[in-house]
Amino acid sequence: MLVLLLLLLLLLLLLLLLLLLLLLLLLWLLWLRLLLQALVLLVTTCCSPLSLLPQRGRRCPKGG
Repeated sequence: MLVLLLLLLLLLLLLLLLLLLLLLLLLWLLWLRLLLQALVLLVTTCCSPLSLLPQRGRRCPKGG
């Protein structure tokens, strides 16, 4: 009976650890997506020094 209880506790602990790892992975993916979005925005904005788009004589808005 005690062995069964210990096994159940171990299983529960493993499940909790797996859930924690999954949450960590989700947070990491969300952060990575946000970073990628920021990079894409930086590259596609016409006023950015890292811009890959042709300027076409457009002026940047003031304060931009």
